[in-house]
Amino acid sequence: MQSQVPVNVRETDKNYEVELIAPGLRKQDFSLQFSGDNLIVSFDHKEESNDQDKNNRWLRREYRRQSFTRTFSMDETIDAEKVSAHYDNGVLQITLPKKPQAQKVSRTINIQ
Repeated sequence: MQSQVPVNVRETDKNYEVELIAPGLRKQDFSLQFSGDNLIVSFDHKEESNDQDKNNRWLRREYRRQSFTRTFSMDETIDAEKVSAHYDNGVLQITLPKKPQAQKVSRTINIQ
């Protein structure tokens, strides 16, 4: 079963930040990888629940499987060696730092 996972993307002066809202998962369920100019984010989560009587006959047996794959196109401004990710309280946060030459510079220019 393919899941719909809310994704938020934000740009700051120094980074792109991606948030995936995926409660109930573990960080081990996720896979993050670069393939060419793409960042591929995926997860595969399986749950199994068994209720049995004393004669070992199933009264109820449920399986649940969630999977998700999302591909983000990256450009040459991303420093792929410095990408980091953190999963906490159901939110996977991925930080994609920009290369220094791609960062927006803001400064005041003095008039002579």
